[in-house]
Amino acid sequence: MTHQIIMAINTTDELIQQRAVDSINRLKSYFGEDTTIEIVAYGPGLHFFTEQSIHQDTLLHLGQLPHVTLSACQNTINKIEKKTGQKPQLLSLVQVVAGGIVRVVELQEKGYAYLLP
Repeated sequence: MTHQIIMAINTTDELIQQRAVDSINRLKSYFGEDTTIEIVAYGPGLHFFTEQSIHQDTLLHLGQLPHVTLSACQNTINKIEKKTGQKPQLLSLVQVVAGGIVRVVELQEKGYAYLLP
């Protein structure tokens, strides 16, 4: 059985972000290759995927695991750029999706389980 999981990050709270990382590691350890996980960051949670994140080393490791995808919200990127005049510097393995919450809905419609950190 293949497990498909969405973990959405929409907060700057580092404790919640750490909980997400820990949960993903446990899921991959338990289910192994039979798990597809997409971490979607949007709103304030976009910071999770930036070069300033305290979790960047762990995320770079997770992003190299089979069937783990890191997705950042283009809408949030646009808002940050408009407000600050600069695009946030995302980690190298992060893909950009049109909208974070839209991506969550799309994945749920494909049967992904939605987990909160």
